[in-house]
Amino acid sequence: MDLTTDTILDYNIWYVERKSNREPWSAPINIGAPINTLQDEFYPCITLSGNLYFTGGGSGTKGKDDIFLSEWKNGMFTPPQSLDTPSIPKAMNLMLLFLLMNH
Repeated sequence: MDLTTDTILDYNIWYVERKSNREPWSAPINIGAPINTLQDEFYPCITLSGNLYFTGGGSGTKGKDDIFLSEWKNGMFTPPQSLDTPSIPKAMNLMLLFLLMNH
């Protein structure tokens, strides 16, 4: 969503922060590039190591709604890589991301 016009451009991944349990949550923050693109990104899952799995239809896809991995290295996410999986229905993406997150 373009916050200046309330126009939905595409689905992006957002996050919130807070400094402690006693502090309020921040306003939503767009995770930005290299995760978000002009295509849709959704169903994010972060592993204990900080790696981000998500589905999307950006560049380098093998089909619609591929599963991507962006590794957390040196305080930033690496460019997303499409995992070597066939295009699968959206309902399956949630289950697969949950399983990946818990590996």
